[in-house]
Order: sequence, then C-alpha cells, then structure tokens
Amino acid sequence: MPNPADRPASRTIRNVLVIARQASGRSQRDVADAAGCQPHQLDAWENAVNTPGIDKLAAWAAALGYEIALLPKGADRAEG
Repeated sequence: MPNPADRPASRTIRNVLVIARQASGRSQRDVADAAGCQPHQLDAWENAVNTPGIDKLAAWAAALGYEIALLPKGADRAEG
C-alpha cells in the first residue's frame, strides 16, 4: 500500500508528519508522548499555529518513524 505522505501535494514536512500520524491511526497524545512534548504543542504544530525548533521537529519526525536530513543542493534524493 502506498504511503499517503508520498503524494506530491503533501510534501511539506508538516504535511508529511500530519498525514503519517493520521495514516497510522495514532492519536496526537500518543505521538506527543513519544516526541516528548505536550499534546497541545503537537496540535499547534499540526495546525501551523506555531513552528517547532529543529530539535522538536526531529523528535516529532522520529516518533513517526522519520528522520530529518540535510542534503546538498542537487543531491540524489533516492539515496538513503
């Protein structure tokens, strides 16, 4: 089954993480606990009320099985 977070229209980091959480069936509380933040913080991030710092963003991504990577411009994104 294709990952819904891979759809081109959903390629912002926030959208990928929101779609991944929804597709997994996990609650905001569950993901917030795994990310080490409060559910109201995760809700604010998911709804673009505010933006997490890179450390919190990395924890949010990790809680959903993703990692944040910085690639050189023009790098082959297919490489792992």
